[in-house]
Amino acid sequence: TDISTDALVVAKKNADALGCSVEFIQHDLLTAVPPSMNRVDLIISNPPYVGLDESEELDQRVSHREPRLALFAPPDDVVGFYRALASVGRQSLVVGGHVLVEINQRYGHEVCECFFSEGFNDIRIVQDVSGNDRFVHARR
Repeated sequence: TDISTDALVVAKKNADALGCSVEFIQHDLLTAVPPSMNRVDLIISNPPYVGLDESEELDQRVSHREPRLALFAPPDDVVGFYRALASVGRQSLVVGGHVLVEINQRYGHEVCECFFSEGFNDIRIVQDVSGNDRFVHARR
């Protein structure tokens, strides 16, 4: 799922080029669970997680190539997407299913709390190759 039509067009081209069968859904994660996401084993997400206060720190290769919609978290709720993902995961994942999300290293513990509050376990922060907190993995 993605809110961006342009992102879905690119994703579909990539899937077609790889010969993958994928259902693409235009959807705003902050509004509701998409109906076709019932009983899945895995959710992987790279939601917008950069705070507006960090915009000057972004590498120009990122800030000039990525749409703002894909980069910046809502200024009033930096972990809002993670709360929504945790809720979607609670509703959509099979028991034992996994969620893996990319995070802003500043908010790893807050993201973990989002999943904990929805009943997930085995919640852990995973570092990237540079040793920065980069992902949260949680199991339902």
